[in-house]
Amino acid sequence: MRKGFLLAFILTVAAAATPVSAEAQVNSSLEITDLALVALTGITAVPQEINEGGTVDVSLSIENQGNLEAEVQANITVLNSTGDRMENVVFAAFNMSPGETAVLAYSWNSGNNSLGDYSANGLAVYDSTLTNAVNANFSIVSVPTPTAAPSPGGGGGGGDIQIIPRPKPLPPEIKPEYGVIEFSKKVILVEILAGSARVESIALKNADSKAREVQLALSGAPKDSLSADSNRLVIQPGRSATVSLGFSIPKDAEPGDYLVKLAAVSGEAQSTDY
Repeated sequence: MRKGFLLAFILTVAAAATPVSAEAQVNSSLEITDLALVALTGITAVPQEINEGGTVDVSLSIENQGNLEAEVQANITVLNSTGDRMENVVFAAFNMSPGETAVLAYSWNSGNNSLGDYSANGLAVYDSTLTNAVNANFSIVSVPTPTAAPSPGGGGGGGDIQIIPRPKPLPPEIKPEYGVIEFSKKVILVEILAGSARVESIALKNADSKAREVQLALSGAPKDSLSADSNRLVIQPGRSATVSLGFSIPKDAEPGDYLVKLAAVSGEAQSTDY
């Protein structure tokens, strides 16, 4: 817009300084080029240190910075310190509107992999074009040896009691509560075997007339079994943002139905769904 203003100003001065005939005409045009531009704006690996057999939550942030809708397909690759590929996750392709942001999440279990440094690497392709690459580092460390503590009164030894979350009977009616943020796509019912993992996606729509910062809070699932990016999303008015949820169910999780509560918080406004 600044370039167009300068051009008009020069034409006006030239017309005033040099008289021209009535037949003379000045034609000018400004061409606006449509551009598809999708960028990876960050990747996180939490925590940065995990024990042997532990799980790291990886979140990949994407933004459509152009002015055209684009089809995007992203992947996360986990590499060890020598560059060997430990895992490669390819997410389903989805469309992103101009200005839209999305966060894709995946939980990687270290299993029996060696101690040392690792990296999570993100890359995406949109309309046959590769994005920039991003990476986050983390490490697998040895499990510390617990130190036995004497029990009170000199009695026999004991250990800490671990409370495993248990499923609860589902209520007869489940009512979501929507505010300015709507759950335009959600996971209705997912059956997962204990000890397994999968990735599902939801979509949040900003029904307000202004941009909203939104943070998604999750509860109701077994501890550490459900993850999503904790960073705040900025959703433009009338637009939607896609968020991937990573499910990683412990082997000792009790079978049954778990009601997962999803709360989208934006300032004083909050929307909940299940």
